[in-house]
Amino acid sequence: IRPEDINLKVLEVPLEIIPVEKCTWTTALRTWIYSTYVTAVDCTGVPLTAVKLYNSTANKYIVYDVTVVLDEERGWYCGACYDFRIVNRTAVFPVVWTANQSRTYPHLFVAGAEYLVKVFYAGTLVYNYTIVLPRPDITTVEYFNYTAMRTCTVDKPWAPPVFNITYPKILEVTPVPEGEKPTIKLFTWVWPFKLYTTTVSGVAGYLVPNVRIELNVNGLLTADFVNKAPFEDLADDTEALWVWSTVPLAFYNYTDDYGEAVIRIPAWTYRISGGAYVKHENDIYIGTDFVDIRLIGGVDHFIEYYGETRTTPGFIAKYNNTIINWNGTAIETDPTYYPYKTFNWNKTVGLGYCGGFVVLPTTCMECFAVEMGAYASDEAGKEVVLEKARVVYTITVDGVVIYSGEVIGAETVKFEPELDGTKTLPDGTIMTVIKPGTIKATYIEVPWYTIEGSSDLRPYLEEYVTPYGLTVEDVFKLETLTKTITKDFTIENNCGVEVIPLKLKWAVFIVKVLDWAGLPLAKMTVFATPTGIGIPASVGVSRADGIALIYVAGGEYYIDIYWRDTKFLEVAGVIPKSLNIYASSFDEEAAWRIWSISAGGTVHRTVKTYAYKGVLRLLKADGMPLSADAIKKITVTIKWPDGVETKHTPDTDGTVKIVLNKDTVVSWPIDPSSAYNPESPPDKPQTPPGAYIITITWTGVPVPIYEGTITIERARWATPLLIFEVRTAVYDLGFKATTPFGTPLAAAEMEATKVDGTKVTLTTDAEGAATITEAPLGKATITKVIWKGVDITEYGV
Repeated sequence: IRPEDINLKVLEVPLEIIPVEKCTWTTALRTWIYSTYVTAVDCTGVPLTAVKLYNSTANKYIVYDVTVVLDEERGWYCGACYDFRIVNRTAVFPVVWTANQSRTYPHLFVAGAEYLVKVFYAGTLVYNYTIVLPRPDITTVEYFNYTAMRTCTVDKPWAPPVFNITYPKILEVTPVPEGEKPTIKLFTWVWPFKLYTTTVSGVAGYLVPNVRIELNVNGLLTADFVNKAPFEDLADDTEALWVWSTVPLAFYNYTDDYGEAVIRIPAWTYRISGGAYVKHENDIYIGTDFVDIRLIGGVDHFIEYYGETRTTPGFIAKYNNTIINWNGTAIETDPTYYPYKTFNWNKTVGLGYCGGFVVLPTTCMECFAVEMGAYASDEAGKEVVLEKARVVYTITVDGVVIYSGEVIGAETVKFEPELDGTKTLPDGTIMTVIKPGTIKATYIEVPWYTIEGSSDLRPYLEEYVTPYGLTVEDVFKLETLTKTITKDFTIENNCGVEVIPLKLKWAVFIVKVLDWAGLPLAKMTVFATPTGIGIPASVGVSRADGIALIYVAGGEYYIDIYWRDTKFLEVAGVIPKSLNIYASSFDEEAAWRIWSISAGGTVHRTVKTYAYKGVLRLLKADGMPLSADAIKKITVTIKWPDGVETKHTPDTDGTVKIVLNKDTVVSWPIDPSSAYNPESPPDKPQTPPGAYIITITWTGVPVPIYEGTITIERARWATPLLIFEVRTAVYDLGFKATTPFGTPLAAAEMEATKVDGTKVTLTTDAEGAATITEAPLGKATITKVIWKGVDITEYGV
């Protein structure tokens, strides 16, 4: 026993003498002298284990055992006494360490005795206290009073908190039954920090899983020294024999699938010399000298730590092992400035942070936004959205597609990582987690992202061809516009604070379509065909004011204008031939045949087309004009070259203006064709070249009084007015009435009925002659004859 332990009380129990028959009474009294298990634990009571640190300079891993030193060497004062020192080390990670007394130096501990104990963890002195050995039969918790430099127990008048920098818990014993060894827990200055890696906005963002965290620390002892040094060197309070690492070493771990990692951070505990607190030989009073903090994103993580393969969201092999710390304004690894949420590593780690947690923002963004769209200029030169154009986009990293899709017209598209569940932080904050390994996560500064957009007119052109049962390729060869942006994101790009523009601008031909008379011609289809292809690339339809906008990629084009939708009708097989009313390739002089336009540019042109003022003039069979009464009985039906049928009532002068509008149309070739009604003014006919089938009927007459075809030639007529005379089967019928003797039946009153049932009254002249005017089909029947007051009809006419 040590001299200072002499006279220690080793038992205090009341004795109750039990009467027995004999004079001798015997009982067993167990003293407070015992053997014990000793375990070093972190501040939460979890046993310490060996730890593996990373030497980034040498790119190798170093294993530190846990070393416990009972700093008692007393062999000098009695030759036969035992040396009381104990040196125990853990097994290699991850075996949990529990120490018993050394078999080399066996002894018994005495409750109430004081022992100096040192614990080394990861090259750091995390325990350096003179403890008062507790009784094995009661629960004991000891604290260290740094003001008085002495050990205090809970049965004293003051009640210290569970952990406090002035009164840290240093020892705890739970009683065990007699005959069993208690375990003394040595509460070290090792703090199990929970670390959470997040997107740039911290707790306002998302958790980022599978990030490697490296906490590089200076001022550590070497592993060889802590693991293998003799007792004398470890117990050297002057620290003169201690061997220090010349490079920082990293405590590291990986955040799990929910963005959480736990790293045990050791802090140098106080060094006491001469009744005062002094620096350790590494120039540290207390705490930990952090050199830098590194968050590393990459591919195939977890291999060193867990033997597993996991990837940080958004990473590919090219950007493996990239630093992704974010302090709010920049990539930063200096602990003084990172993390930026009022947490100073060198001053706060270890000082009251047992069980604490830290949020570590990374450069991973919550989202970013791209304004994608197809644009063109209107007639006034203002840039407007091309509503029916399509933009197909891809966003890639080193050739790997992370986002793709399409927009119609223009849209600001927000790109967000895939999310997967939530995690509750120790303070109750609930955060959403980015899906582990997803490629759909993006980072500030690195890597570089390629945003590609390709615009075409497919949706725009489909509106024209689909009603006819056609595909775009049946009529057109699509043009495309492309644009590529290579970008490293900035914090301003996070969630659209600064939207990335991806605009593709189409060139536009603005064509005013006129008829041959110079009037606006509506609902004409204007096609643009690249000169080197021969297949139309785009089309526009003229409005009521004759303006048509034809969107193209840019280059050289031929322009063709077709009557209404006849190009679509031809391709669909509804009509045999379309009606071209203008073709720049042969209707213009050589210098004007090709229309050129720059990419995104605008060209204004006015075109006079081969659409004339077609008029029919109706006459009797002898070429004479029809009377007003006759005209009232006539209806004209016209089948146009494109299959449209219209019905007309002649004007009082016997003319019929060949007009297509809602008041004249009877039928269309197919239903979709009705969308191309030019709505020509009633008094301003607009008729394209081609053959027109004319059918003229007379009310009440069962067969037409005219059936025929007129043809309007495609030519540069001197006047737009084309009048076609139509001689109908309407005749003036002259006849002579005679008696049976061949003499004139003069002054006879007669009644005649025309084919349409109209009755007329006639009186023959002195020669017996009379005329039935405007008889349709040249037919009439004499139904009554009265001569000299006598009805002679029955005698034959």
